[in-house]
Amino acid sequence: MMKGNVREVKDIKLRKGMSREEVNELIGEWLILEDDVYLGSKYKHNWKCKCEDIFERVWYDIKSNQRIDCGCVEYNKAEQRYKYEVEKTGEYEYIRSFRKGDTLPNGEIAKNIILQIKHKYCESVYNINANGFINIGNKCGKCCGSYENSFAYYIEKILGESLDKYWDFEKNTVNPYLISKNYNGKVWIKCTKTDYHGSYEIRCIDFVRGIRCSYCANQRVHSKDSFAQYYIDNIDKDFLTKYWSDKNTVDPWNISPSSGIKVWIKCQEKDYHDDYEIRCNDFKYGKR
Repeated sequence: MMKGNVREVKDIKLRKGMSREEVNELIGEWLILEDDVYLGSKYKHNWKCKCEDIFERVWYDIKSNQRIDCGCVEYNKAEQRYKYEVEKTGEYEYIRSFRKGDTLPNGEIAKNIILQIKHKYCESVYNINANGFINIGNKCGKCCGSYENSFAYYIEKILGESLDKYWDFEKNTVNPYLISKNYNGKVWIKCTKTDYHGSYEIRCIDFVRGIRCSYCANQRVHSKDSFAQYYIDNIDKDFLTKYWSDKNTVDPWNISPSSGIKVWIKCQEKDYHDDYEIRCNDFKYGKR
C-alpha cells in the first residue's frame, strides 16, 4: 500500500526468476540483491545493506518484518545508548563495544556485551562487562577513582602540605594521585624532622592514622642517633676501641645512648679492672 507518494518495502512484489537488475530497480532505495537471479521469497539470498555490508536473508522476512538492513540500524542505536551511558557523568570516554561472539583484543571470545572505555582521570583504557558498568555500577579498577579519593589529595588538601615534602619520587613506583589514602600497599615517605633519616616505608592507611618515621618514634635507632655515634662525637673518636668491651653481644650502632639496655664498658682508670656492666642511660649521665 502507498502512503501518499511514499512507497514501503512491503508493497513490493518480486517474481521468482527475476534478474538482479529487475529486482534492484524495484528495491534499490532500501537494499541491493547481490545474487544474479531471484529464486523465491523463502530462498536465502545475499543482500547489500546501505552500510555496504553483505548479509543473508529470505525476502519473506525482509518484506513481512521490514528488516531492510543488516542490523546496523539497531547496532548503531545500541552504540549510541552505550556511548551515552558511559559518558553521561563526564568521567569516562566511550571507545567501542564488542558483541557476544566477537573476538576481544586479548584473543578471547566475548560471552556478553563488552565495552571498551577510557577513564579520563587515570587515562586507563580497558574492557568491562556492559551490564556491570551500566546497571551494577562497576567502575575503573585501575585507580582510586578521583583526585578527592587519592593519597595526594590527603597530603595536599587535608594536611595542607606540599607533596614534595613527603613523597619520595625516586623510590616510589606508584602514582600518589592514583592510589587511595586507604591503600594497603607500602609507599616511601620522607622523614620531615631529620634529613639523615631519609625515607621510610609505610602503608598509606597507617600514614593517615598518624604513624610516621620509626626512627623519630624511637621504634628503631638510626646509626647517626646511636650509642656509638653519640660517644664518638662527644667523648672520643676512638670510643669503640677504647671503651667498648668484647663481651658485648649488642651492636652499638643499633642502640640508643638513652636506652635502658646494659652494655659492657672497659674501665679507663685501671687496666687490671674488669669490664663493668652498665645501662646506656646511666653511662650517658656520667655513671662509670
